[in-house]
Amino acid sequence: MLNIYMGFSRGAGSEEGACLIFAHTAKEARKIAHRIVGGWYDNDWLDTAVRRLRKSPWLMLEADMKKLAEDEPHAIECPITCPTCNQWGHERINGRCANCGEVPNV
Repeated sequence: MLNIYMGFSRGAGSEEGACLIFAHTAKEARKIAHRIVGGWYDNDWLDTAVRRLRKSPWLMLEADMKKLAEDEPHAIECPITCPTCNQWGHERINGRCANCGEVPNV
């Protein structure tokens, strides 16, 4: 079974960019993250990190369903973001993330 991870650069921090990864282990997730996150920064060396997202089962909806069914590790480089705060990872309410879901349309 694939677990959910966030891959990011430790130096830049997850707030500056992160990808969504589906992998069996953290080691496997780091390898996938390094290929993706390394392309975002103009560095020869990158301190790639991953964080397992245990309490975010709704993120499984972002997975490539074919790869998920085949238990194939993969990444989503640009997960769907909240139109209000441009972040991902929070459960969605009325099209926005849970943090912005109560904000009225202006």
